[in-house]
Amino acid sequence: EGKWNRWNVISKAWEPLDQDPPRPIGLYAGIGATRLSSRAENAIRGLYPQVPRLRVGLVGLGAIGSYVAEVLRDGQHVPNAVLAAALVQRPRPERPACCDSTCLVTTDLEAFMDTDWNICVEAAGQPWIRENAHRVLAAGRDLLVTSVGAFT
Repeated sequence: EGKWNRWNVISKAWEPLDQDPPRPIGLYAGIGATRLSSRAENAIRGLYPQVPRLRVGLVGLGAIGSYVAEVLRDGQHVPNAVLAAALVQRPRPERPACCDSTCLVTTDLEAFMDTDWNICVEAAGQPWIRENAHRVLAAGRDLLVTSVGAFT
């Protein structure tokens, strides 16, 4: 309970939310920042055709990973990105609903690393980061880490 908090600018303290926060819509300036104006959002969206398409390699399809996969699949929130591969811990009898038919879903780290993606989004936990982050970075790929406790 109380897993979500918000920063109260008046008391300058974290306060628990009574419910889950709303899903983000549109573009935001940083984590937890206010929504951008429609003019700023349109200016940023105008840059999308100039930016190379992000091909995401996602590690983990638990609560965080599934949410990331759904956001990428809908194409609304991150229109210049696609889920290229998902590395899961255990085989699944059916393809996860959050992964379309073009996405490789595998338990094999080598197959995952051989897939054409340019950014790895980790949603698997600290042990995965400790054991495999160096391989992602050594391959010249970007790595977005959610399990930041691995750095302590």
